[in-house]
Amino acid sequence: MPIIHHALDSPTHSLVDTSLKSLPVILPVLDFSTVKNELFPVIATVFSKTSSMVTKICGLEALQTLCGGSPDRNTPQGDGLDGMGSLESSKPKHTNISILDKYTVQEKVVPLLKAIKTKEPAVMVSA
Repeated sequence: MPIIHHALDSPTHSLVDTSLKSLPVILPVLDFSTVKNELFPVIATVFSKTSSMVTKICGLEALQTLCGGSPDRNTPQGDGLDGMGSLESSKPKHTNISILDKYTVQEKVVPLLKAIKTKEPAVMVSA
């Protein structure tokens, strides 16, 4: 965690992006209180203060992961409508991943998304 915190505080955008992308790897080993009290505030600060579009998109993906979403963009959404049956049985279930609680999502994540000031299409699609 200290390495991730130090990387998130770095002025180098590529280092911040890489640390945000490492979130799905480190999240399963963290407990809920660490995620909520130590990791989320740093990610929220990086997301709200950055001027880099790539970092903003990586921040949105990190927030998606913290809210329980899948970080894999290639995973089909819904039933796929391709006749292959349910994809839920073929996906590995991650039961030990700590995600944010309902209160934090409603009171902190949603206002953070509402405060996005950019009109860049890539950021809007990610949001």
